[in-house]
Amino acid sequence: MPGFQLLPEWGRQCAILINWPHRHNSCWNPVREQVNAMYAAIVKAVSMNQSVMIICFDLEERNHIQKLLIQANVNLPRVRFFIIPSNDVWTRDYGPLILQHEQQTKILNFQFNGWGNKHPSNYDNLVATELYRQNFFPQTEFNKVDFVLEGGSIEVDGSGTLLTTRSCLLLGNRNPECSPAQIEQILKDKLGIEQILWLEEGGLVGDDTDGHIDALVRFVNSETLCYSQCLDPSDEQFASLAAMEAELKNMKNFQSRFYHLLPLPLPAPIYSQINGKRLPASYTKFLITNHLILVPFFDDPNDEIAKNVLQSVFSGREVIGFPCRSLLENYGSLHGIAMQIPWRRQISI
Repeated sequence: MPGFQLLPEWGRQCAILINWPHRHNSCWNPVREQVNAMYAAIVKAVSMNQSVMIICFDLEERNHIQKLLIQANVNLPRVRFFIIPSNDVWTRDYGPLILQHEQQTKILNFQFNGWGNKHPSNYDNLVATELYRQNFFPQTEFNKVDFVLEGGSIEVDGSGTLLTTRSCLLLGNRNPECSPAQIEQILKDKLGIEQILWLEEGGLVGDDTDGHIDALVRFVNSETLCYSQCLDPSDEQFASLAAMEAELKNMKNFQSRFYHLLPLPLPAPIYSQINGKRLPASYTKFLITNHLILVPFFDDPNDEIAKNVLQSVFSGREVIGFPCRSLLENYGSLHGIAMQIPWRRQISI
């Protein structure tokens, strides 16, 4: 339908959707205690002002999560549980994309193949369908899209522009049957986009998403791009991020105006306590809610600098830090575990 568009994350929300790490996924075992505490803290903070929808693998997991939330003094009336099996927690990438036009809403269910068949995705790819079956968004049009797309791979400015990376969306492990021109047209048609800006450069060491945009650059309003900046010439990421910065300086929105650029520092290199490999740490993986900006912290001096930079642009929201080493051990961060649900008058949480 004409007029529908994917809304930016800073728009008014009714909830965030998260998936709690479950006992069937052993990769969380080394950090399970820390990640449970962090999840409970996030739910407590967000549910002070808006609802939180939590995906639980089964009834046993639901009961366990509820006990953790009660212990953390969470506002449970603002929490809604869905019992749905899943492979992993990265709701941003397989959760539903919700478009709006005036008072109308529709859900797009893109396909998810585990970041190019790197990881199991048989359950995750069914999560959006099962959410809808469980009346997740009542009286709403639901459309399955036969196209692989991860939510963390795209950013929109709310004024007609989508930003993404060639390294991810044009790689042959997502939609090999589509040409670049076809991929661009599908994104425009499905998401209500007027133009697409493609990043050629950038990328973090250890990122197995093939270069998701949310680890590199984020829109913080319709005129401003917040991006990861490396100031250490000895860092192996320095050259690619400097080239990315140069690209951003030349990018214009659909109204032919240059974007304001707001750099975020990178934390010092962080290495896995499990296998010793470098992890893709970035402050651009912050999460926007109605009243809060949740920014990943890494016990690094740049934590507070990143927090202050984001506070300068989100003057109407409080910016708070959450320790994210536990998420980083599985190559993700705050933005990846959540999907915002746009506000809708008819929704009942």
